[in-house]
Amino acid sequence: MRPRLVVLTDFLSKNDYAMDELDFGRVNVERDRTIHVYLSNTTDVTAKWQLNYVKFPKKTTIGHNTTTAWEIENMEKTDDAEVFEFSATNGILKGTSLPLRKVPEGLLVPPVPKDEEERKYLPSKLYVKLKPKAHVLYKSKFRFICENGLSC
Repeated sequence: MRPRLVVLTDFLSKNDYAMDELDFGRVNVERDRTIHVYLSNTTDVTAKWQLNYVKFPKKTTIGHNTTTAWEIENMEKTDDAEVFEFSATNGILKGTSLPLRKVPEGLLVPPVPKDEEERKYLPSKLYVKLKPKAHVLYKSKFRFICENGLSC
């Protein structure tokens, strides 16, 4: 069996074209904003993972009349991986991870482990910090690479 990782977020993406997109909202260059995601292993196999930056492809358009709002946004974006900080860039995640609980506010929270053995199977909570350098739209792609398994 091959390990499989899944990224879980508190809020659904506002973008129908990229459901795994994280939205930091507007952030002043003199400040930063931190959000969190959960990394979960859906298989019984232990997953050894690593976070990799993937260059965002630059696209050109032929006609502006057929360009969607999402495509216009992607043409105006700045791809700079240095403005994003992650609390961890690699690790090991035992499977099968315990499922997250939904609280009434719609947020996802990890389950309360009953003992030390169950604590090993909690999803990993990763913090992502955006520290902008300029007043521009930042978009960068990152991929969780799973050794001998399915990446996300």
